Amino acid sequence: MSTVTLDSDGNGLPETQLEYEYDDSGIRVAQTKTVDGNGDGDFVDPEDTAERTDYLVDHQNRTGYPQVLEERVDGQLTKSYLLGLDVLAQALALNELHYLLTDGHGSTRGLVDATGQPLTGQIYRYDAYGVPLGFDPSTAATTLLYSGEQLDQLTGLQYLRARYYDGHRPLHAARSLLRRTASARHSAQVPLRWGGSLKQY
Repeated sequence: MSTVTLDSDGNGLPETQLEYEYDDSGIRVAQTKTVDGNGDGDFVDPEDTAERTDYLVDHQNRTGYPQVLEERVDGQLTKSYLLGLDVLAQALALNELHYLLTDGHGSTRGLVDATGQPLTGQIYRYDAYGVPLGFDPSTAATTLLYSGEQLDQLTGLQYLRARYYDGHRPLHAARSLLRRTASARHSAQVPLRWGGSLKQY
């Protein structure tokens, strides 16, 4: 399990805690988001609220990589995915199907509905490292963005199964580095090192 605390205002008291759970092969299967309800910086009070997302992962599919088939928030199905040689579409509700329009790199460039109509405001552009250009990824209608991989909209890190990636700093972040706060992650001035080697994308 990995834990991340987010201190968005930099006052030293984190507002949100994320706990990630992994299966035996190292693939993420759950995330619990706890919000500090009383502002004391801990996550054990009755006022704190928790939301658990479970990921049903298909390890044997035609993409060649473990892929999420369903996301369930507190036991309720919230999103499912249609797989081919890549993720082709996502279903958000009973009658809400969105097809992913991708480029040659596999990055999602837009979304269309079941009738082929583009979704308003859902055009995505990126720089060479996957940094969003001209859109806010936290308001995107999909989390499958740069290179078609899932973006954690709270941390801003892209989940690449074996590691996390920050396009603002083109280095992979190990799971152990997720214990750092979001403000510390962006203010550190030294390269990230672990295991005696520097891993670059």
